[in-house]
Amino acid sequence: MAEDVVISIVGLAVSVVGVLGSALCWLGKKFKEVEVRFKEVEKRFGIIEKKFEAMDRRFEEFAEILPPLQTRLGWPSWL
Repeated sequence: MAEDVVISIVGLAVSVVGVLGSALCWLGKKFKEVEVRFKEVEKRFGIIEKKFEAMDRRFEEFAEILPPLQTRLGWPSWL
């Protein structure tokens, strides 16, 4: 009778360990997918950041060109 109890407990423990192991494996795969997606988003933000930097440079160039152009065309400087 004591053997039956021990076998039951061992069987239950093996089942619990199996369920936990498979759940942890599944979670690990999901976390890996999330990490890959975050890397993709990070790459996209990098591309967007580069485009904004290029736009900033263009605005700076325009700001340098505008005052001489205004004086040449006779426009007021507040425009």
